[in-house]
Amino acid sequence: MDCNNRAIVIFEPIAGTVWLSKHELAQLFGVSIQKVNACIDGVLQAKIFSAESTCRYDLFVRNNRIRYDVQEVNLAIILAMVYQIKSSNAEILRKWLIEQLLSPKAFTLGMLTENQNYLLN
Repeated sequence: MDCNNRAIVIFEPIAGTVWLSKHELAQLFGVSIQKVNACIDGVLQAKIFSAESTCRYDLFVRNNRIRYDVQEVNLAIILAMVYQIKSSNAEILRKWLIEQLLSPKAFTLGMLTENQNYLLN
């Protein structure tokens, strides 16, 4: 909270992403670890993201069945969770994300020829 009692979001990606543990996610969203587990399972079951590319996990194989024991998730999963969890903290994050997306920013796109900068609006 800042001096005006407003929530503050500090976003500091490392190597292009953010990794959070289940305990950190529970604290971030203000929900139980069981809710975090259910949400992660739901996101992964939708098969939009693969666990291999978005999670740090322990792998268990039993009777030809593979189970991922997720330890940490990256920014892609966190963003999906923001829109699946109903809590005041998740609402704050949703508002912050929308503000960030709607605020004017200049981006340099690597796929363009060098020395070309475009302003996305």
